[in-house]
Amino acid sequence: PARSGSRFAWIHLADLQDASTDSKRGEALATYDQALSDLDAGFERLVGFLETWSAKSGPVDMVLVGTYGVHLEDDAFRMARGSSYWLDRATLQVPAIIARLGDGAAAGRDSSPSWLPDIHATLRALAVGESVPSEHGVDLAGTDSAARRDARVRYAWTWAPNDELLWPVLTSVNTGSGWETFDSDELEVGTGESPGFALAQQHAAEARDYRLSDEVRRGIRESGIRLGDRNQRSPALTGEERVTFLAELFQLRNHFAQGRDRRAARTSNRMLTALPDNLTTLYNRGAFMLMAGGVEPAEALFSTMLERYPDTPEVLHWAAHLELAQQQPERAFALLMAARSLGWSDGDLLYDLACVHAMKGEKQEALASLGQAIEAGYRNWEWIDQDPDLASLRTDPGYARLMGARGR
Repeated sequence: PARSGSRFAWIHLADLQDASTDSKRGEALATYDQALSDLDAGFERLVGFLETWSAKSGPVDMVLVGTYGVHLEDDAFRMARGSSYWLDRATLQVPAIIARLGDGAAAGRDSSPSWLPDIHATLRALAVGESVPSEHGVDLAGTDSAARRDARVRYAWTWAPNDELLWPVLTSVNTGSGWETFDSDELEVGTGESPGFALAQQHAAEARDYRLSDEVRRGIRESGIRLGDRNQRSPALTGEERVTFLAELFQLRNHFAQGRDRRAARTSNRMLTALPDNLTTLYNRGAFMLMAGGVEPAEALFSTMLERYPDTPEVLHWAAHLELAQQQPERAFALLMAARSLGWSDGDLLYDLACVHAMKGEKQEALASLGQAIEAGYRNWEWIDQDPDLASLRTDPGYARLMGARGR
């Protein structure tokens, strides 16, 4: 539900980043125009379904379909694995398709320049009933949307390189003849001669500053866990190094997803050997070792991460996994609550919190956290039914009610 008396739907038909990073799919989608044609055909079918649905359930204000930019049509970016991690056209020129159901207008593609944060701003505007001013995203349905987008100067991208990889923050500026992109290291030192350098310095993006409170940090240390004082930055990579690194990262994640443990083992070890101090290589190798049952080597890796990257939610969460594997629920609880204090509260974390409560004999808290995990998207039903950490819950009537309410 959005504002009173209305609804909105957001449908993401396909992720063209996946298409560009998978060689077989990339060959199948030889041109970007072909990919968009496929998306439009699917979109038309979905609009037809939603029109029928809205007649029964009430009007749908808008259907917004966002995809990942134009890099399939550009030889410079074609098959460049991980290119959407950078401020290139893959994120700066996102095609958006908008449909308003019930006003008789045909659905059509919005041709003005859009980028990923515009999608968030549009959904937020629908939810609260008015546009929320933001330099990062523009309400695509706003009356002044096109003018505001055309006048936009600065595009800043922090999530992927900063939050996940702890790399320098990127700033891209529109010089009038195209986009130029710089990272924070470039803007902090030296002088640039390109048209966009001074403009980027004036509008430089800032990293999001994750920082555990002194109380939370003290609680973790009092539980016996060594924790550093401040996130360090992963050693910088430039140019082709970044592309090569991201190519291996996407391959590694694909190995994980497909259960190819031997390939995952080789790739994660190769990446860690090449970049032993990099957050992502440490994190992925540690996660793999833990999932493969190698608690002792995983412990060494997560000890390093907690020293170097103590204010990183993913590190805190997976370190809690390690404590659970070692039957240390109190230490796991401290780490999970620290991750939550930084805004990390997805279904996996909430599920781990349910395990902690169950191991401590706190059944009601465990059931509440398990319900929250399911609401947040956790759907590994088979594991829920056999996870030894939740053994104490399965005889509780509340567990049967919780599962029954979800058709289990």
